Amino acid sequence: DSSPESSDAIGNDVAIRSPKKKTLFEESSSPEKESVLDQQYSSSLNLDYYLDRRHVNLQTSVQAVIIAGKIGKPVKPVERLQDKSKGSRFEIDEHELKKETLQDQMVDDMHDDSSPIIAPNAKLIRSMRRCEWKLPPILVDWSSVDVVLTNHELVLLSAYDIEDKDVNEDDENGQNLRKREIMWNALNATKGGKGLRLRDVLLGRKIVGHLELSEVDLVRVLRLLPVSTDAFEDTGLSINVGTPMDPQASESKVEYWKSPISGMEESPWLSRRRRWEQVEEDQLKIHTAQGTNYLRFFSDLEEWDAVGNTSQHIDDLDHINKNDAILWCQTIARLCGTEKLKQKLPHFGDKDEKEELRDFIEIQDRESGLRNRLTATRRMTFRVPTSTNALDILGKSMHSES
Repeated sequence: DSSPESSDAIGNDVAIRSPKKKTLFEESSSPEKESVLDQQYSSSLNLDYYLDRRHVNLQTSVQAVIIAGKIGKPVKPVERLQDKSKGSRFEIDEHELKKETLQDQMVDDMHDDSSPIIAPNAKLIRSMRRCEWKLPPILVDWSSVDVVLTNHELVLLSAYDIEDKDVNEDDENGQNLRKREIMWNALNATKGGKGLRLRDVLLGRKIVGHLELSEVDLVRVLRLLPVSTDAFEDTGLSINVGTPMDPQASESKVEYWKSPISGMEESPWLSRRRRWEQVEEDQLKIHTAQGTNYLRFFSDLEEWDAVGNTSQHIDDLDHINKNDAILWCQTIARLCGTEKLKQKLPHFGDKDEKEELRDFIEIQDRESGLRNRLTATRRMTFRVPTSTNALDILGKSMHSES
């Protein structure tokens, strides 16, 4: 399922009450609607938690991650309920809570720059998405990342797949691998982790980029129109879809949290780079004082592949397809507000959502620079490793210039 999430821009939980049972949270209407978390009061006034039947067959450790996201605190299983439709009963894990609180306090007191996260207990308000990211002039070529978003920050993670072995070489007893597998199952069960705690999602992952939303002053969608067949022929290259990609090339899955499936994402005829050039490519553009970040979502490309309508050139904004690039742009803009954003948004918050979305989109024709870029590519090929830290790249470039 590559379609964007709920049409609501932020996707916050909505508190509800039912005459039959006390319900703590229920997600707003969405195709990725998360589980309902029920709450019961014991005689000692301690809270007991359990999930609804959609997740009761998951491992208790996976259920605990989902519940922790709902209440913002770690939990532990107490007992397996006799009513199998309700799975296990959980309570707050006081020991783990104290440990997390102490860790957060130490980071704050020491002003530890190695941990840029400002709100580790915040919930993901969008599902994790795999993207390609660049940050000129530090990162001039696209690098694969997994991106997550909360109400406070956007975090970019080094992209790897759960099947990869090299990321576990430093894990002598396999404990980190088991934790990552638990987290992957939670991400898979929630279709990307919307509603999970950021600190749980980051477990065992390498942070390669971080943006505080309070520092964002511009967010747009840069729309690049498809490259026509004539433009490719002018460069002497073929746009024939029957030409396979380099067999030595390696491409990651569309989403980290998706189960492996057979299809184009495992054996594409064309590399993603070539496929991007044949479709209407939307890049999420986020500017802060540190620079301009560009993100293009694999899910958006997958949607184009599924539709198969790559030959249609859309040079106006009469049709707005709310893909992930546009959805994330609108979400970030609403979190920042017009008082922080240095851009004209005359239809911000209008009832006619299409008018609001049009204000975010800027169209660019990429054919004019195609010949120069392809000519330069023939002379020099520079590829950024998928898991490279942007700061390492900057350091190497500065060293080479000195």
